[in-house]
Amino acid sequence: MTVETIDYNGYRLEVVPVGKGWRVSIYAPESTSALRESPSILEKVPKEMVIVEAKKIVDARAATKGVDDGKHEGQPILMVRSDDLPE
Repeated sequence: MTVETIDYNGYRLEVVPVGKGWRVSIYAPESTSALRESPSILEKVPKEMVIVEAKKIVDARAATKGVDDGKHEGQPILMVRSDDLPE
């Protein structure tokens, strides 16, 4: 099985054929585990279609990076307002 690797905004996308379609495993920077939301399409479609879906997922994660960098997935996020800080 041939794996096509694409670097996209620091994420690694690994594209492989699955059934009649494609799967793209998305790896966050420096991660060895694929994201759970990695897309796959089992029907016969152009490979580019599932790659576009994977890029949308990466873009959505990048849009929220200031809130959660993905390194603490599943853990609560502590947000502090500046007026709560001591002077």
